[in-house]
Amino acid sequence: MKELMVLWDRFFFARVDARPMGLFRIAFGAYLLVFYWQLKWILELYFLKSGFAVHFAAKPAVSFPNGLFVNLANVSPTWFYFLYGATFAIIALFTLGLWTRIAAVLLWVVTCAWLGPLVVGSNSADNVVRTLSFLFMLAAVAGHANTCYSLDAHRARSASEAGVPQIPVWSTRLFQVQLALIYFFSGFHKLASNDWYNGSALHYVFFQATWSRVDLSWATNYPFATGLLTYATLFYELLLFPALVWNRRTRLPILTFGILLHLSIAVTMKVFVFGEIMLLFYLCFLTQEHYDCLRGFWRKCVVKVGKQGEV
Repeated sequence: MKELMVLWDRFFFARVDARPMGLFRIAFGAYLLVFYWQLKWILELYFLKSGFAVHFAAKPAVSFPNGLFVNLANVSPTWFYFLYGATFAIIALFTLGLWTRIAAVLLWVVTCAWLGPLVVGSNSADNVVRTLSFLFMLAAVAGHANTCYSLDAHRARSASEAGVPQIPVWSTRLFQVQLALIYFFSGFHKLASNDWYNGSALHYVFFQATWSRVDLSWATNYPFATGLLTYATLFYELLLFPALVWNRRTRLPILTFGILLHLSIAVTMKVFVFGEIMLLFYLCFLTQEHYDCLRGFWRKCVVKVGKQGEV
């Protein structure tokens, strides 16, 4: 029992380098700028008087904070554009790490307020965005998200302070556990379909043209291959990722397979937002050692290109 408690404390409360969390915050903030810019048209349909969502029979999300903006259609459009612009200001503060605690709380509130009422035109990726906003709010309120690469840290840290700031690992673990659960329950949900049991799910995906960017119907002539891909996807989500991503030796292969999986989906299928936000979610598993390796690889490439240019 004592050994289990030691492992528990080490898993959740060991102190780690704070720089990866800072980079994760910046990446998520940059993603949200693009996300909300592309979301403008559907928000106008839902929250302006000229929109169509007011005619839906579906019950709107009225709880806080999901129902915070549901009455915007009843007031001047100026309020919509003011709040839409304020959302970008909040994202900018969060990304820069200025007043990060307040900005992170407001970011979660406005994200739920914008995405909550979307009964049509939304998908599971929007729920991932809301989940990340909530987890970053927890990390920011705890003071973990703004310890590095933030204006808050720059103002708080004196010139005489040296060394790499460290934070308890529990905030990072929340992201990691959540990502593992997303994959597990995605695979668990697939078990309710006979198409995944008999290995034909991707056969039908490749056959249809509605969601395809390219013609993949030729793949249906190879049922063994489509069945293998179907089971590989199912086992990856249900077992491989949730179990093997925690081991240092298997983490990079598992993440690499996931990157290839989501990139292939993004290239071949019209699955909006999901692939991008899931790949960004992978940053929670990267340590400073990974970033140092990437930096070293990048420098070698730059030096090599520079030498070739001189020749």
